[in-house]
Amino acid sequence: MGRPRRRRLIPAVQLAWLVAFLAAAIVAAVRCDWTGLSIALLWACLDAVSIQVALLQEKLEEKPEKPE
Repeated sequence: MGRPRRRRLIPAVQLAWLVAFLAAAIVAAVRCDWTGLSIALLWACLDAVSIQVALLQEKLEEKPEKPE
């Protein structure tokens, strides 16, 4: 019963982190802090990939197994 809620919660938290990293990247770009910009963009990319992996994993778990 707790599992479907957890599945919805994790991508929501990851999405919040993605928004935070993108906001940090914008702030760094405005301040011309190129090191901070690159770090924020790297973290944003890492989080985006993490979201994609979680969604693919969820799809695979929902897919019924075919008998051989």
